[in-house]
Amino acid sequence: MKKSVFILLIVAVCGCSTVALAQRGDSSPAYAGGLLENFGVGIKAGTNGVGADFNTSLHPNIKARLGFNYLWYNYRPADLTVDDSRDGFGPGHVLTLDKLKLSFPNVNLLVDLYPMRSGIFHFTVGLFVGQNKISAYGHLPSNVTDFLLSGEYGLTPNRDGTLSASLKIGNVVKPYFGFGLGRTITKRRVGFKFELGVIYQGKNLKFESPNLDDKIVNKTVSDNDDTLTNAENLLQFWPVMSFTLSYRIK
Repeated sequence: MKKSVFILLIVAVCGCSTVALAQRGDSSPAYAGGLLENFGVGIKAGTNGVGADFNTSLHPNIKARLGFNYLWYNYRPADLTVDDSRDGFGPGHVLTLDKLKLSFPNVNLLVDLYPMRSGIFHFTVGLFVGQNKISAYGHLPSNVTDFLLSGEYGLTPNRDGTLSASLKIGNVVKPYFGFGLGRTITKRRVGFKFELGVIYQGKNLKFESPNLDDKIVNKTVSDNDDTLTNAENLLQFWPVMSFTLSYRIK
């Protein structure tokens, strides 16, 4: 009888110890490590392109990501024209756009803050570094020898009437703020993450073209051409929606 009671006591003690260890494990899970204790990688896709991240823990509530994104897109408009901004030029004096090309290469350094250690909701702050650019290719009618865009940029076409230009968008270093659902360092080996945010690119556009001609700018300009101003206002904020497939290394 005494032997049976002793065995039961040992089983009870072992059971309590197991529960205690489990509770300790739940309060400090493997994916919620301290400084540089956990590592992972992620592949992602969204409105800022495709890319990958290398992830690590800084604190049980704070994770860091170093990665890159690249967005590219070629668009061939069916019927898109831009009017000359000089006064007195008729409707036939237009630039026809044949192709638009987006190129957004960026390195990112991001920090994820989890208000609840074992939760999946997080805020994200950080920086994107890279020069975003839109390139345009078009042509002028055969009887048009020059063109003035937005009252600032004179263009002389090539011999075949074609011309090209690029618009560098915003600053090279751009702040980012977002929030999302999912763990940067996953609970299991593989996890999924969703994020929404916005990159502030800044109101800073730089126009470049091999067809620039400063002599055209001195001619009379219409006051109602705000093509580049509208583009600047539209592009200063870039919305981000991304999906990430993560893998925990440690």
